[in-house]
Amino acid sequence: MRPEGDLVLFRQCKYDFAWFTFTDNDEKDHPTAVTMQEDGNLAIYNSKKVLVWESGTAGREFAGADLRVNNDGTICIARNGSRCLWTSGGYGVCDPVYSKKFDDAKVILWPGESLQRNDTVYSRQKTCRLSAQSDGHLVTRTCDGEKIYSLKNESSLLSERTIVHGLKISVIGDLFLYQEDGTQAGWITRSSLMKTMWDASDGANLRLSDDCILCVYKNGACLWTSSGRAYACPANNSDGEARLIANDDNIPNPAQIRQLTREKSSDLLMRETGKFHMTFQR
Repeated sequence: MRPEGDLVLFRQCKYDFAWFTFTDNDEKDHPTAVTMQEDGNLAIYNSKKVLVWESGTAGREFAGADLRVNNDGTICIARNGSRCLWTSGGYGVCDPVYSKKFDDAKVILWPGESLQRNDTVYSRQKTCRLSAQSDGHLVTRTCDGEKIYSLKNESSLLSERTIVHGLKISVIGDLFLYQEDGTQAGWITRSSLMKTMWDASDGANLRLSDDCILCVYKNGACLWTSSGRAYACPANNSDGEARLIANDDNIPNPAQIRQLTREKSSDLLMRETGKFHMTFQR
């Protein structure tokens, strides 16, 4: 947790951000701690105990889960050694990490195109959709309408008063929100933070997988992914159990992760992996 109030995961190779929460906007009341709650929700509160950010994982299927840092550059909420029930997404490691599921994922935005207010695009199997709502929020939702991710909530330099008109992607992979007059309202991704060993000068596009993960895609790998979590979808899951999403092909195991545990003070302490570290205030 940085003094400014945002929770940050750094990659060790270049000490750049791999993922962060954008909770440093309130200059008068910076958040000071993050809590892994017993109901499975990862939450950040300010000094007045007001919730300013959450993973959205409170519920029976997440209760008792713990928090981990994976070597693929993501934070993972898992229970009883299961696959990730929620992952942070982000920019990941400096070397490319390839995921076959995005090779065939639906391309929803090319450079030069825009997703405008009241537009909706679907994943290939129509199990997930991204909608630019009339209220200015751009959200991914499952087949039964449950919200998974909000781009406006994850945008930098964006106030609640800003009216977002749509979404664009640049040729170098910058994903940004814009206002009705065409001016930039806030950015979602920055090419300067993307995998440092890659040339993202052209060919980047935005894809939406059937498990509701957004990916800035180039040459078979993701430069950035949105966060995602498990959900049950009656359209493609007849047994009714939650699907395990986000890095589903990378199963965390004890050799790959270190758990972030709570001491008697109930604060989370720093644990390190070989490639990443994450700091929490004691």
